[in-house]
Amino acid sequence: MFHVDILQACSSESLEENKLWVEQQFNALPEQDEHPRIAVLPECVLLFGREKQQQLEIAESPYQGQIQQWLGELAQKHKTHIIAGTLPIQADSQNIWNRTLVYNDQGTIIGHYDKIHLFDADLGTKSDYYVESKTYQAGNQTQVFDLGFIKIGIAICYDLRFPELFQQLRLKGAELIAVPAAFTEVTGKPHWQVLLQARAIETQCFIAASAQYGAHQNNRKTWGNSMLIDPWGEIIGQKTGLGWLSSPLSLTRLHQIRKSMPIAHHRRFEQPQIKS
Repeated sequence: MFHVDILQACSSESLEENKLWVEQQFNALPEQDEHPRIAVLPECVLLFGREKQQQLEIAESPYQGQIQQWLGELAQKHKTHIIAGTLPIQADSQNIWNRTLVYNDQGTIIGHYDKIHLFDADLGTKSDYYVESKTYQAGNQTQVFDLGFIKIGIAICYDLRFPELFQQLRLKGAELIAVPAAFTEVTGKPHWQVLLQARAIETQCFIAASAQYGAHQNNRKTWGNSMLIDPWGEIIGQKTGLGWLSSPLSLTRLHQIRKSMPIAHHRRFEQPQIKS
């Protein structure tokens, strides 16, 4: 048995305001019991800004810097494994990754995932025009992390539309896939839930999707509806408003589903490979 806590946020362009709010949310969590806990934070949790310059101003070197240290202190204080949404991390002097850091409950970074699929889309209005490739450098490797009690894969927002990535995570041993996201209101309404359920069913993994929600300072609107979904595609919980969606989980149901329908053994396609 373990606990999953999924945070739904409406992050702003102020790093300090966002840090204060996130810290308040962690302080509001129930006291830890003997079971391990995983907290999943949304994409761009500490800076929801559109311009590359805003991201560069707070971007830190890999595995160094005050923001990354602060997140480690949160994990240690609350004895919680943290899937830390996404942060801008320096790739070089002019380029940054949109990176998810993974902390253990001692506050140590055990690894990271850089968003592979960058959201370049024109959805019909000025506020719904996106060119993430102007801001970020794409990652090139899927990641699964063994926390000792569960193996966690990570995908970020637009990655959700690419089932090959999720198949790789399953083949690497993922049992839960965390999805930090900032899905737009326009795309979220028709696609968010159905994509999350499809990825859960296809991989026979739990899906913990942590989303941005509401109207932001930069005229963007995000869909929210953070979700926890089981390996059968059933919704365990769905969040309205801001704050936590929390639930205890056990791997018993996952093992039952995989045993009764062993799709990993039935697969007749080659393992998907990322383009170089």
